[in-house]
Amino acid sequence: MLLDRWIQEMIVTLGFGYYDETDDYKIIKIVSLGNEDDDYLDLSFKYHETAKHTKVQVCSSTTNFWKNVEVGYFPWCMFDVKSRLVFYDSAHWKAYYKDANEDVMVVLAFHLGHEMFQQIKLPNYEVYGEDFIEYVGLYKENLSLFLFHLVDRHHPWQEEYCYLWVMK
Repeated sequence: MLLDRWIQEMIVTLGFGYYDETDDYKIIKIVSLGNEDDDYLDLSFKYHETAKHTKVQVCSSTTNFWKNVEVGYFPWCMFDVKSRLVFYDSAHWKAYYKDANEDVMVVLAFHLGHEMFQQIKLPNYEVYGEDFIEYVGLYKENLSLFLFHLVDRHHPWQEEYCYLWVMK
């Protein structure tokens, strides 16, 4: 298998959550082909290879074994190596994909019951420069994106811009 040859250059992303309907804890493992020279500014190699060579597996506490999840085409690259949010029966990660010549950031959700991915498009916002931090979380029990722009690297908590996007 091609993935076995690239084991030294794998990017592993994890998720963990509880699915109430079946009283089941699940671990999600997404293994993507990496590159020793991964650079978030030049992702053409990564986009191409990730779409073709990503493997998704789920381990269930009720079955106690790993099973492959068929995804066919996986165009997303993950920002986070672990999901920090399980909400509405889905694990969530920040991810992006290539659309024409630009990177499009989305929230990628994996439903624990249906074992399928869904992307959630983010609002349009303009951020200038590279010094900004995005955080996916909950605000008043709604999926949210918190974004702030750093002004000075020597004073990292002095924000110039702060945005909060809440999905209702």
